[in-house]
Amino acid sequence: MKIIGIDFTSSPSRRKPITALHCTLEDDTLTAGKLEPWTDFSQFEQALNQPGPWVAGIDFPFGQARRFIETIGWPDDWAGYVKHASSLGREGFRKALDEYRADRRDGDKEHRRATDKAAGLISPQKLFGVPVGLMFFEGAPRLRQAGVTEPRRVWLRLICLSYAAISDLSRAA
Repeated sequence: MKIIGIDFTSSPSRRKPITALHCTLEDDTLTAGKLEPWTDFSQFEQALNQPGPWVAGIDFPFGQARRFIETIGWPDDWAGYVKHASSLGREGFRKALDEYRADRRDGDKEHRRATDKAAGLISPQKLFGVPVGLMFFEGAPRLRQAGVTEPRRVWLRLICLSYAAISDLSRAA
């Protein structure tokens, strides 16, 4: 089985590429192979469109918190709100998140999903520091376009969230 670990960025470049580690899983042995820098999104998109079976662990939020989606009034299904966010453009997406936060009380400006809370991760609405909101904006539409699936469905090309904090939790259990 082909396994790819992908360290994602919202602005890939030669200085800070998306990094992919290509591995193989045979029986119970995972073997690391080629480490590849992707300096633009086209290389990420090509990887997502490769025929399966394969599994990719990617370190950006694939979705937004339900509370945010319901409160801001975006479509309530994943494909719908990802398409809507993408249609805003990068600056429009930033503006929508900024306007959402503007008049909200402290503690209610950015929301986290259950997985974010369990792993101690920041909100997928975050636009500064580690801008996972922009990682969502750039990554999720590409997942949608490629038609990959998450673990709860029948799959040939499977994606899963793979933040280091989540693997740290599994070691602690």
